[in-house]
Amino acid sequence: MRKIDNIQIARGLAALVVFLFHFHEIETIYSDDVLTPSFFQFGRMGVDLFFVISGFLMIYISGHLAPGLDTARNFLIRRIFRIYPLYWFVTLSVLAVYFASDKTMFDGVVRGAPNILSSLLLVPDMQDPIIRAGWTLLHEVYFYAVFAALLIFTPSKWRLYALLGWGAIIVIVNMLGIVPDNPTGKLMAHPLGLEFVAGAYIAVIRPYFGRVASFISATLGVIWMLLTVYYAGLDLSVFHVDDRNWARFFAFGPPAAFFVFALATPNAAGQETPKAATLLGDWSYGLYLVHLPVLAVCGATWRYFSTEGYWDNFLVLIVATAIVIIASWLLHILIEKPASKLTGSNRWARAKTSSTIKAKPSPSTSEQPNFGTVRKPGALE
Repeated sequence: MRKIDNIQIARGLAALVVFLFHFHEIETIYSDDVLTPSFFQFGRMGVDLFFVISGFLMIYISGHLAPGLDTARNFLIRRIFRIYPLYWFVTLSVLAVYFASDKTMFDGVVRGAPNILSSLLLVPDMQDPIIRAGWTLLHEVYFYAVFAALLIFTPSKWRLYALLGWGAIIVIVNMLGIVPDNPTGKLMAHPLGLEFVAGAYIAVIRPYFGRVASFISATLGVIWMLLTVYYAGLDLSVFHVDDRNWARFFAFGPPAAFFVFALATPNAAGQETPKAATLLGDWSYGLYLVHLPVLAVCGATWRYFSTEGYWDNFLVLIVATAIVIIASWLLHILIEKPASKLTGSNRWARAKTSSTIKAKPSPSTSEQPNFGTVRKPGALE
C-alpha cells in the first residue's frame, strides 16, 4: 500500500487553520485591533476536512479486511489507543489547572459544571466535553463504532454499500423529522456523518482519475468556498454546529470532499516527501487538542498588556503558534508514539495482511495509482 503524504500534509494544514480561526476569536475578545482578517472564521472548515479524511483513511487502511470479531477488536483497540491517551492527558491537565486555580484559569474552556466522566469517555451528553474540540471526537468515536460493526457483519465488498445505507438513514430521519430528542440520537442523525461517507467513497473512486481530475476537483472546491463566502458574508453564525445544521454540512462538506479528492494521490513509486513537509500532519492531533488551552492562557495574559496598534497581536500570534507547535511535538513524542507502540502495531500489521481475502501484488511504477487492494469500482476485495 503506497503512502499518501498529501493527506498527511492536509491534516496538518487542517489543524493549523482551526488554530488560526480560534486565534481570530481570541483577538476579537482581548484586543481592540484585530490583525487576522474576518475570513479566518472559515478556518472552521478544517474540522470538515478531518472528517472526510477520516472516512477516506478507514476504507484505505482497513476497508479490505475480512469480516470477524478479531478484525473489529484489533481495529477498535488501535483507534482507542490513537484517540484516548492524548485526549485524557490534555483534558486532565486542563482540569487540574482549573481546580487548582479555584476555577479561574480555563473558566472559558471548562464551562459550567463539567460532566467529567462523559467527557473522558467521549459519550454523548447534554453538556459539551471539557475540551471544546472534543465535540468532533464524539463524531469520530461514533464513526469508529459504525465502522467496527461493518467489520464484524459485512464482507469487504459490501461495506461501501452499508456505509451508503448509513448515510441514507441520516438523510431520511432528518427529512421525516424523527431525530430522537436526546444527545445520542442527535449525534447519530447529525448530517456531519455524511462527510465520513464521502471520504470512504473517495478512497474507492480516486484511483480511476488522474491529475486533470485533481485540478478540476480543487477548482470546484475553491468555487464552492467562494459561493459560501458570497452566501454567508462574514457572519458564520449560520454554520455553527447544532443538532441539525444542514447549512454547515452544505457549506463545508462538499468543498472538503473536493479538496481531499484532489490531494488523495499516492506517492509515486520511490517518491519520498521531505519529512519536514509531513511533520505538522504527524503532530496534528496534539495541535488540535492543545491549541485551545494555549490560546486561553494567551488570552488571559493578553488582557494585561493589550494596547493600540498591532504589535501586541503580532507578539501573541507568534508566541501562541510557537507554544502550540512545540507542545504538539512533545505530545507526539511523549504520548502518541508510546501509546501506538502499546497496540502491538507491527504484529497487527502482519495479521492485517493475512486476514485479507486475497493478497494483491504491489503495483509497478507504470500502473495506475492503486489504493491498497481496491480493484473494482464500489468494491473492496
